[in-house]
Amino acid sequence: MKVETPDEVGADRIANTAYAVHHLKLPAIVVDLGTATTFDVITHQREYQGGIILPGVKMGAEALSTKTSLLPLIDVAFPEKVIGKNTVTCIQSGVLFGYCDAIDGLLDRLQKEVGASCEIALTGGLASLFHPKLRSVTHLLPDLTLEGTAILYRLNRP
Repeated sequence: MKVETPDEVGADRIANTAYAVHHLKLPAIVVDLGTATTFDVITHQREYQGGIILPGVKMGAEALSTKTSLLPLIDVAFPEKVIGKNTVTCIQSGVLFGYCDAIDGLLDRLQKEVGASCEIALTGGLASLFHPKLRSVTHLLPDLTLEGTAILYRLNRP
């Protein structure tokens, strides 16, 4: 692990790396759309390089509702159009299309920093919602973290 504090890397991110090393063409990036949205970068040398953490999509929507006095909690669903016509669709557009652009933009930045095109996998509870909306070419692998955990188990059992 090529990070400053390896003991701070979450078990889910280690599992994502194990899956990438065993099943993806390296270099690779795993985007996990769960409670938090994480990006894990795995190098040609099969090393966890580090990544990105940002608030999860639902967390962002909940923050708008709880930290403002008049904005409602929304269903996490894409509106038909980007331009919202009421408060709910305005929030849905901002949160969901905003995350699409954040994901695509961060993937571009990461690949530039890596200096190579990366195989990109999406996982996590909201991966299937975002997969068809992204400009980046990605593989939808909903069980990636679980399968990575199984790989680590098999590698470390007595």
